[in-house]
This record gives sequence, C-alpha cells and structure tokens, in this order.
Amino acid sequence: MISSQAYVFETPLIEGGVIKRNSQFTMTIEAEGQNAKAHCPTTTRIGDIDIAGRPCLLSKSKDPNRKTLYTVEAISLNRPEDNEKAWIGINENAANRYVEHFLRNGGFSDIVGYPTSVQREVFLGDSKLDFKVDDTYLEVKTPLINLQLDIPEYVKRKKVAPYIRECNFVF
Repeated sequence: MISSQAYVFETPLIEGGVIKRNSQFTMTIEAEGQNAKAHCPTTTRIGDIDIAGRPCLLSKSKDPNRKTLYTVEAISLNRPEDNEKAWIGINENAANRYVEHFLRNGGFSDIVGYPTSVQREVFLGDSKLDFKVDDTYLEVKTPLINLQLDIPEYVKRKKVAPYIRECNFVF
C-alpha cells in the first residue's frame, strides 16, 4: 500500500516577509536579513487581501544569471510572529508538479484510489489535459482570486471592483 508522503523541495524553503507586490511578476520581500526582489509565480490577485506584511516561504535559485534570487512559493495569513503558520501555495507554475507527487504517493487516494498509471500532458482529441490517471482525465487549476477560507480581521484587504455579471450591449 502506498502512503501519502510530504512534498520535499530540493532545498529547504526560507521564511521571509512580503514588503510589497511590485508588479504582476515581482514582489519585494525581506529574507535572510535583507530586502530583495522575488519572482511572483501567480499573475492574478490573491483573494482580496493586501499581501504586504504577510509571511512567505521562498525558494532560492541556484542560477547566478537569474534576475530574482527568490521565488515566493507560499504566503500565510498568520501573523509574522506566530510560531506555527498555515500556508497558501501561490506557485501556479509548480501546481502540476505537486499534484503529480501526491497522485503517485497516495495523497489523493480518497478521490482516485491508488493509480497504477499517471501520465502528464495527455491529448484528448485536440485538447491537451494535465493528467491521465488510469482511465480518468484530470485538469489542474490554482484559483487564487477567491480564497475559500476565513480571512482574519488583522489582514488588510484591498478594494476589488465587483464582477460584471451581465452585460447588455446595444448596437
């Protein structure tokens, strides 16, 4: 029987703090006693929260030519001083890697059992889907626009324009 195993990063993640989100692709963070720019691996907003001041987990690049030394892998809604934190993964680029790990190690056994075959990027007609797990096709999404959890009162929120639910165009 396969048991669910934690995903282990190549190098341990570094805890830091988000100072601000500069753009769609970068954040200024504090880590290892210094401020630096970090890659932001999600291009959308993260809920309606202001992530400035939020704790974060960072991976550190080994590539000396990379523009940013760090990648923000996760943020927390806990206070920076809290000893134990819950983390929200924000690396949309890595989501399929995590899902594959858990598919192969029993992490989704309640959903797909213990698969004998896990294939990535499988064509179904003209479409390419993320996974074929035995005879089930699986597409992975990382919806960060609407966080489905309680946001503590101390977490600052941003004003977000309401969605336009219905449009009537007159030509």
